[in-house]
Parts: sequence; C-alpha cells; structure tokens
Amino acid sequence: TSSARTAAAPPASPGIGDLHSESRERVRYSRDQLLDLRKITDVTEQILRLQQEIEAELNGDDQSWVRNDSNVS
Repeated sequence: TSSARTAAAPPASPGIGDLHSESRERVRYSRDQLLDLRKITDVTEQILRLQQEIEAELNGDDQSWVRNDSNVS
C-alpha cells in the first residue's frame, strides 16, 4: 500500500519543468539596447513623478472646491 501511495502522487505542476529549462537560457542585450531601456525607465519615472504632482495639485484644488461649496450653502 505504501508503494501505491508513492505511485499515486500528484504530477508536478506544468510550470515547474518549464522554469528549469528557461533558467538556462540567457538574454543578451547590446549596449545600444541597454541604453534604450534605460531611457525608457527614466521617462517612466518622470511620468510617475508628474502624475503624483498633478494628483497632489488636483486634490488640493478639489478640497478648496468642497470648502467653497460648503460656504455657499
């Protein structure tokens, strides 16, 4: 019965074998490709900063609108 339990073990999940074969593959980038990726990252960070600044300004404006509306009533 113990051998039946071993034989009845669930099969490995489908992704496990793939991970081992993928870990052997190497991704290679040229110098120009790495510089391009760096530029993209810098732009993304700038966009996120701008978005945060805009949201901060809008939230500040929204609060002043709420105050003005409550004063009018």
